Amino acid sequence: MLTWEWDPNYPIRSPLLVIVVSVYYWILKVTGLDYSFMVAYGVRYLMVVPLTVAFDYHLVLLMRLVFPKYKRSMFLYMIVILFNSSNEFTVKYMTRSLYNTFECILNGITIYWWFKSEQYFLNRRYKDSLKWEIICRVFTTINFMIRSSCLIIWPISYLIRMVTRLTTDHKPTYLNKQSLNRTSSLVSLITINAVHMLMSNLIPFILDLLYFKTWNYTTYNFVKWNIIDGRCK
Repeated sequence: MLTWEWDPNYPIRSPLLVIVVSVYYWILKVTGLDYSFMVAYGVRYLMVVPLTVAFDYHLVLLMRLVFPKYKRSMFLYMIVILFNSSNEFTVKYMTRSLYNTFECILNGITIYWWFKSEQYFLNRRYKDSLKWEIICRVFTTINFMIRSSCLIIWPISYLIRMVTRLTTDHKPTYLNKQSLNRTSSLVSLITINAVHMLMSNLIPFILDLLYFKTWNYTTYNFVKWNIIDGRCK
């Protein structure tokens, strides 16, 4: 029995995570591994734990990127991981539901890739920058489908990035074989923004339509429920 978030009369959650979890339970069923422990806790152990490890790993990489002077400091890594695992947000909110957990983990990993893309761009390695930019957009779209509150972070970040790259003069170098022409790079970035905007709305809409078998768009419902109607849950 699904909770009120998936009420067909007013659904505010994308079925993406439900589908992923359903596949896990289907595998348990066909393999005969549907023991009570695996049913009750398997999703967290087999899905969330690996993602949490990936999150901690990317958090360490982010610290190395931001503080290159201390990139070999094990003390810094331990402090970062300790703070991440013991702060109030992680303890109180991140563990409340799978949605909160997935949103936080995907945001953390994407933030590292976002900074990595910026680093490549500043070093005039435009091909590498665009590659990481596309990876960021894929994960942002997945995160957006899982929980629409990631809209608080990413649209503004991507808009600022596009504006700064259009207005900042970065002279291209012809010594780096990986460099693209800067103009082509900026055109590609604008194209990525347009495609990302289209796909991040079209894919969830089609998925909602197929799952609920009616005209529903959970992102709109989520925004309307939390902002327009003021009924934050």
